[in-house]
Amino acid sequence: MRRPVRLFYSLLASSSLALTGCPSSGGGTGGTSGGTSGGSSTSSGGTGATSTTGAGTTGGSSSGSTSGSTGGGSTSGGSSGSTSGTTGGGTSGGKGSGGSTSGGSTSGGSTSGGSTSGGSTSGGSTGGIADGGLGSCGCALCDAQGRCVNCLVNQDCASQSGTPFCETYTGSFNYGSCVQCLDNTPCGTGNSCDPFLNSCNPDCRIDGGTPCSSPSICDSTTGACVGCKTQSDCASSPGTLCDTTLEACVSCIRPSDCPFTNPGCFEGICGSCGATVDCPSTLECSSFGSSSGFCQCAGNNNCAADAPICEGAMDGGYNGTCGCQANADCGTDRICDTTDFVSGGCVTSCAADAGVCAGSLTPACNVSTGSCQQCVTNADCADGGGAPYCLVDAGSCVQCEADPQCAALDAGTPYCVTSTNSCVQCTLPSQCPASAIGCDFYMNVCGQCSLDTDCPTGYLCPSGSCTQVCGTRGAPTDGGCAPCQTSANCGDGGSCNDAGSCI
Repeated sequence: MRRPVRLFYSLLASSSLALTGCPSSGGGTGGTSGGTSGGSSTSSGGTGATSTTGAGTTGGSSSGSTSGSTGGGSTSGGSSGSTSGTTGGGTSGGKGSGGSTSGGSTSGGSTSGGSTSGGSTSGGSTGGIADGGLGSCGCALCDAQGRCVNCLVNQDCASQSGTPFCETYTGSFNYGSCVQCLDNTPCGTGNSCDPFLNSCNPDCRIDGGTPCSSPSICDSTTGACVGCKTQSDCASSPGTLCDTTLEACVSCIRPSDCPFTNPGCFEGICGSCGATVDCPSTLECSSFGSSSGFCQCAGNNNCAADAPICEGAMDGGYNGTCGCQANADCGTDRICDTTDFVSGGCVTSCAADAGVCAGSLTPACNVSTGSCQQCVTNADCADGGGAPYCLVDAGSCVQCEADPQCAALDAGTPYCVTSTNSCVQCTLPSQCPASAIGCDFYMNVCGQCSLDTDCPTGYLCPSGSCTQVCGTRGAPTDGGCAPCQTSANCGDGGSCNDAGSCI
């Protein structure tokens, strides 16, 4: 049995955890978050001494002794002075074992009259911003960059059966989530950890094991079926990059990999962000309404030359989109292309350089607008593609603009639907022969109907075909005449149904 074809990153990312920005809030007086696991600390004697061990941080003063709490914060005491301790940092970065880290800082306050005051820290995850419950970002934990996460370190996943490890690589679509594995260790003999899915699967190196399905390849070091080891492995997915940590072909690894029309790189996907660090340097990751999770601008000064105008920004916030509105926004020999770019993008005018259209799907230059189009004359459509006429305003090749053009192409479809510029069998009931009464409004074919108006006068459309109605007669006079048109035709309290029969 072959292993199912590996899903590419762009497909799986749609099911990823939505990591949006969290508001910054302190984890307690005097510091953010304390250590995660292990140990206690004790210090005595010595003015201003500090110590850090595992999770606890304690500061001693001129006399006495204190002991730190396991996996918790810090205490300080004594007559006077201050203590401080700082270790560790954030959790994001390279993919690793997801072990515990310690971070934050504490400082002791001054004392008088025997009372003490000092900073306190909260146990649990480190390097993050404690949200203090479900805040406006809708999460209980935030990483150091303000992204909502389910975990920061492995200890946060201790209660999760079957997924005891925390994925801390920001490029992973499982970032900030509890997962089954980070390496082969928990997978057992004969299995390996998929670095992309963070799940244990059969080792592809073992004889008789489940082979990798194309285009996946077997990692000879770990035994996992992966998307790539080098960039050349992504050749079958044009426009992607090999993320050697995930061993997957992705759209981006860093913001600079993404085009100006789709700014931001998060979880290997262009056009998204979990925090401002995922955006180009001049943009911010918005947490504003429908623009949340996108790199946004607050003013024109945030936008680059290819999309110089910040559109839609309100109240000075980072909730606008860089683009352009008119050719004047783009400078000399450039035009604002609103066809290929939703918010508009500045491109070279083909009037200044006709070569910019060559080799593309729009090879013809409309000199008056500077835009590359599919066609500017009928001659540009003479390629046998069945659409020989150029709709100049739209710059596209079409079947027709009027009925005579259809009749010349195919006598069986002599009428032009101008809304779609396509040739059809009929557009009106009067265009159909007596042998095929009615012209279906949606299909534009004779002999069918969807609406009563698809039928000629004296006919209704009760069930997909036009049926003749007798008017006020109570019974049919021939095989094609319905007994009734209204209930008044039926008499004796009967009613006329949709099929034109008295019931």
